[in-house]
Amino acid sequence: MVKLRIVLPCIATLAFAGCSVHRPDIQQGNVLEPAKIEKLTLGMDRNQVRFLMGTPLINDVFHPNRWDYVYRYEVVDQSVETGRVTVVFENDTVAKIEKIPLTVDKID
Repeated sequence: MVKLRIVLPCIATLAFAGCSVHRPDIQQGNVLEPAKIEKLTLGMDRNQVRFLMGTPLINDVFHPNRWDYVYRYEVVDQSVETGRVTVVFENDTVAKIEKIPLTVDKID
C-alpha cells in the first residue's frame, strides 16, 4: 500500500508532464530594419554596407559581388514574416539594391 502511494503520484506527474509542449517562435537570418534599409544607398563600399546591415546571411563564393540579407520570423501557429535585401557590387561599391519588403502571412 505504501508503494502504491508513492508510485501513483509519480505516474500521474509523468503523464501530465508530457501534455504541454512548448514550441518557441523561430527567427532566422538578418533582422531587416526599415530605417537601416533606407540608409542603404548606391556608391557605398563593402565596409559601409557591412557596418550598416551586418554580415550578409548569404555570401556566395560563386557570386562574390552579391550579398543577400534574408529574414524569416515564424510565430508558431500564427504567422510568418519574411523579407529580403540583395546588394550587388561593382568595383567594390554598391551598384544595385533589390528590396523585397517584409510580408506577413497568416498560418491557418
